[in-house]
Amino acid sequence: MAGVPLREARVLCFDPILGNVDCPGIEAQLDNQYQSTLPVRINPDGMAARDYPRAKPPGTIRVALLGDSVTASLYLAPNEKFEQLWERSLSSRLGRPVEVLNFAVDGQGTWEQLQLFHLRARHFQPDYVVLAFFWGNDVWNNE
Repeated sequence: MAGVPLREARVLCFDPILGNVDCPGIEAQLDNQYQSTLPVRINPDGMAARDYPRAKPPGTIRVALLGDSVTASLYLAPNEKFEQLWERSLSSRLGRPVEVLNFAVDGQGTWEQLQLFHLRARHFQPDYVVLAFFWGNDVWNNE
């Protein structure tokens, strides 16, 4: 890979409370280490996902997913990400719609994720909250 320049899209913005957040309204291309390019879209609410109404649709189970870059998985195709896999599987098994809203952001620790829940995720009326913790660096991120 030496000599192959990667064009890293700027998808992170600074928030005075949360630190790094995904910039709302960004549409860009991310180059990854496998020499492929993936589109990334940050919706108006700062999630790398489709748009969701704030009011939960009737009969829908809603899950807020919090985490760091492993959970955000910006370098995966949409149908390979946590939220897409869980939505399809849970909707099929439960026989009702399930929405998994992925609020994960690269580089965040659990303190920022807690703040993100209070400032953004809770407004979407989640029935469940999943905090994905990555032992590889989340302990260090919280120091």
